[in-house]
Amino acid sequence: MRHYLSYDSGKVLIVFPLVFYFIEKKYEKLLLVFPFIFLVLLFYGSRMILVALIIGVLLYLISNNKKSIMKFVLGGIICFFTIRYLSNAYEDIFQANRMTALIYDIVNFNSISNLDPVRFSEAKLFFSQPFYNILFGNGLGTGLFDSNGLLSFVKPDEAAFTREELKSRIFYNFHDIYTDVGLRFGLIFLFVAYFYIIKGFPKKNVGFFSVMLFIIMTSTFYSMKGLLLVLLFSMLYKFYTPQNEIH
Repeated sequence: MRHYLSYDSGKVLIVFPLVFYFIEKKYEKLLLVFPFIFLVLLFYGSRMILVALIIGVLLYLISNNKKSIMKFVLGGIICFFTIRYLSNAYEDIFQANRMTALIYDIVNFNSISNLDPVRFSEAKLFFSQPFYNILFGNGLGTGLFDSNGLLSFVKPDEAAFTREELKSRIFYNFHDIYTDVGLRFGLIFLFVAYFYIIKGFPKKNVGFFSVMLFIIMTSTFYSMKGLLLVLLFSMLYKFYTPQNEIH
């Protein structure tokens, strides 16, 4: 499986049919393509895309239909216990891939820091800043000095960090949008951006584009291709929003 590991941010578009069929309520087609797309995501090692997809679908359900939430929760409980049983019955298979290993840790309530120690340490480093900087950011070109050695366990070429970052302990590149973009512009900026996107979830004309924009922005913000996709779906979101709803 590791042979197919991909860091190309354009791979996020593989969830396009899942989101489209789900929002258009074409569940038969959704069930038909889901196993194949999920399998490709496993080969890609795309944990963040899967997380963004789940959160996006959940927020879409919450914003549109409270009855759907109960169905989602019930289905989630059934899936949880099914996956937990399978993860213990076929532990070796689950541990062979980093995405399935993540699923194994979640359903078996392993330590949060064990799920993704790099992201966990990044979060600790980010929230060690003064409260003002967390909310409003530090500006472009800024980094965080790891004075406590939170990321000292990371080896060269193991994560998104350069050798210079690991040597100087001043980090500029982070894995998640709230730590990476939040470092520059602050969490308030991100809150406003996500509020604008999620506001479109209940709207018939732009529901699909807003959910895709949420997934793309959350999982591919770090690359030029990802930013171009964010721009494209932002334009589609605005174009299909009725003029009397644009503020």
